[in-house]
Formats: sequence, structure tokens, C-alpha cells
Amino acid sequence: MRGYGHRVADLDVQCCAIFHRRITAPYLQELLHGVEQDRKLFLVLQVLERYADTGRFYNLDVLADATQPEPAPEHLWRKVEDVAIAADPDSEGIVADLSGPGFDKGRQRINRALADSLDRWHELYYRAWTHGVIGDEAKRYAVALNPRA
Repeated sequence: MRGYGHRVADLDVQCCAIFHRRITAPYLQELLHGVEQDRKLFLVLQVLERYADTGRFYNLDVLADATQPEPAPEHLWRKVEDVAIAADPDSEGIVADLSGPGFDKGRQRINRALADSLDRWHELYYRAWTHGVIGDEAKRYAVALNPRA
């Protein structure tokens, strides 16, 4: 696991492959399917990975005139927000809110959608560990992942 470093999106792909082989409970299968179908989640993980790897120094590098091989993390985050807006059944309403006096309401809707994605992902890992999908050692530590603790 240490070999993954900040590559949380890659690690998640590997974990989901393990989940597919080991999950038998229908509830967990449904949770896994929902997480894998969530385009927002994978993009959030990629942005967090990019930020952890090089993005946190992006502005310092710009000030030092260092060449930037990749776009600023904020551009990646905007893509995440665009996907969150597009996935909402009332995407036109969110865009209208963001364009007018309802900006805060629009931001809250986007943030809630992204937080919901992360909550489902967290729940999947917690439940998989609780059910021993990753093994007995992980099962012992599942309580530490409890999203309600």
C-alpha cells in the first residue's frame, strides 16, 4: 500500500477490484456499484491525488517561474464542479443560482453533491472492512472508519 503514495484514485481502483472478488452481500454489491458509477467521485479522487502530488506547490512554482507540466488544481476542480452540475436533474437551476443572487445556494448544492459522493465512498470502505472483505485484521480496525463516530 505504501507504494501508492498520494495515488488515492489508483488505490481505489485496486481496492474495488478486490471488493468485486470478495463482496457477496447484496447491500455491499449495491453500494460498490453506486460508488463505481459516480463520475464525480473518481474526479474528486484524481484532483485530491494531483493536489497532494504537485498541486499544493503550484502557485509557489508559478512565482518562481518554474514550468508547469499540468494545469492548476483549480482548473481540475472546476471540471469536478461541472460534472456535479451536469449530474444534477436541476442543472439549469444550479447554473441560474450561480449566475445571480442565489450564488451561495448554488455553491451549497454543488458542495452537497460532492460531499454525498465522498460519504458513499467512505460508507463502502467502512462496511467492507466491517464485513471482513479485506480480512480479519481490517475487520478489527473497522470501527476507526465509522462515519458516524
